Amino acid sequence: MAFCQKGCLTRHHICHTGEKPSVCQECGMAFCQKGRLTRHHICHTGEKPSVCQECGMAFCQKGRLTRHHICHTGEKPSVCQECGMAFCQKGRLTRHHICHTGEKPSVCQECGMAFCQKGRLTRHHICHTGEKPSVCQECGMAFCQKGRLIRHHICHTGEKPSVCQECGMAFCQKGRLTRHHICHTGEKPSVCQECGMAFCQKGRLTRHHICHTGEKPSVCQECGMAFCQKGRLTRHHICHTGE
Repeated sequence: MAFCQKGCLTRHHICHTGEKPSVCQECGMAFCQKGRLTRHHICHTGEKPSVCQECGMAFCQKGRLTRHHICHTGEKPSVCQECGMAFCQKGRLTRHHICHTGEKPSVCQECGMAFCQKGRLTRHHICHTGEKPSVCQECGMAFCQKGRLIRHHICHTGEKPSVCQECGMAFCQKGRLTRHHICHTGEKPSVCQECGMAFCQKGRLTRHHICHTGEKPSVCQECGMAFCQKGRLTRHHICHTGE
């Protein structure tokens, strides 16, 4: 590197010695040159003179703008050695890497659920506010997270990628398969408070509970006889078919 003055060369040389005589009074960060300290200090004033012409995002330092600009070029030079996922910025790769270490430093104050990234915690927190910004265009069902909407949408495509290894029954969502699997274990965690009858799924308990309310929403189209459960109507219908 060349300089027009010997003094400039002398000041530059400090960077190679490891010395950092210029210390920020705000945060204690040290620099090898006074000029670098001056540029750094803008971050404490709130000024953001470097503006991105692509999206209008502003930065306190030109260097940060330069690093940000890569995100608009499509380049992703920072690659994760664990999974091959690529990022436009080294900082994003660093934050992503925590997911491979098992660390979960971001903890939800509402429920104690922990996440490896602050962004994931932020997205999770919406579930506690009651907001449901992600709406299904097919049925109008709303979700607090975009990921949940994506998983729900499979139900409209007819796909059933989650298959039970016990009976071959297929489901559109992994969660539904998990709930179904309890039926094969013999567990019956859902107990009726009225009669003590137990069920392997909460949905079955809900349907059973109608029998205690006196409601009979399932009506036979042949004779008008009503039942509290659809299954009972189906069994009754055989009387009309002669089977």
